[in-house]
Amino acid sequence: MRYIILILIVCIQHMVYAQSEVSFPENWDWAIERKYNNVTNTWHPNYTRITRTYNFNGKVEMDLSERFDSVSNVWSQSSKKENVYNNADEHIERIYSYMYNGSWDARYKTLFFYTNNLRTERVQEIKSFGAWEQKTKVTMSYSQDDNLDEVISYSKIDSNWIHGSKTKYFYDANLLNNETEYYSWDTTYSVWNLGAIGLLSYTNNLLTQKHLHNFIYRDAKLEYTYNTDGLLNERAYYEWNAQSATWKGNTRNIAYYDTDNRLEFIENYTWDDIINFWELDSKVYFYYNEPLILQGISESFNLYPQPCESELNIENLPEYNSINIYDISGQKVLGYKNNGEHILQMHQFMSGVYILECVTSSKIYRQKIIKR
Repeated sequence: MRYIILILIVCIQHMVYAQSEVSFPENWDWAIERKYNNVTNTWHPNYTRITRTYNFNGKVEMDLSERFDSVSNVWSQSSKKENVYNNADEHIERIYSYMYNGSWDARYKTLFFYTNNLRTERVQEIKSFGAWEQKTKVTMSYSQDDNLDEVISYSKIDSNWIHGSKTKYFYDANLLNNETEYYSWDTTYSVWNLGAIGLLSYTNNLLTQKHLHNFIYRDAKLEYTYNTDGLLNERAYYEWNAQSATWKGNTRNIAYYDTDNRLEFIENYTWDDIINFWELDSKVYFYYNEPLILQGISESFNLYPQPCESELNIENLPEYNSINIYDISGQKVLGYKNNGEHILQMHQFMSGVYILECVTSSKIYRQKIIKR
């Protein structure tokens, strides 16, 4: 889970998330992380898996996380992140739940608020003794060009919102964020203290470097490279070593794409101080499953409702076929000869993503099932 999150959002030490951050593509259906043992030079079994589902507008609806139990050789659900959208397709809520004693326990919630289609506030709530309590919030303000101008974070203490940090954004003539200032709140004098300045560099409007001049901690920088299609190829994070007057590596992510420019896998590296070299830590593999159209059938191979709970309706199946169900690790969990029935009972399946395979005498068709 740790590295899957690291490669989808910037989660680097001492670097504040900026509006101009560059991310790897996120339009995948599931991701599986494998950890590497540099002592034995071997791969561990599948370690962490995230299944991603989308709503009808292509927005991420849920991320379901599972961990692999090498003893029982099965996946166990561990946490999930669910997103809620309003009628304008604005993201208004995110709920974090964890599996506890066989049932889901919602523990954290983030609420998003908008003004004129611009996100202006984010509130973090934590469940305490069965009730939601506000803990932190972030407010955003914008320029006349609708560019992010200022972000301020707060913590709630004794029913009062207390300043935490502030980030100010500056732009060049092309409206690219080329400088960012980071402040912390001085509770003694009630003033903002400048703690760091971020300078951003671009090539062909693509962010190539973010250099953080830190007045309190050591300097840091992020470097980005891209493939010929402008997709992020590599991201590396460094910290300045004043003793040796050199940049010291910290984390590095290298992305690989298939022929359709879909993210195939990412290699995650950490810096080894002993040998002064990038050491492979893990790989995250990404998988996709688009609905297929049956040849000779006027409509699509249709499964509904999606997500399903107890029953799944199947439309437009060809005659004389076999049905197989696989989980996303590729293990077959059900198989039978179809006798004309078009309702699949889903009671026995755990929540997650499965692949329904229809086998005829001449073709094999597959489609994704989402079990709630």
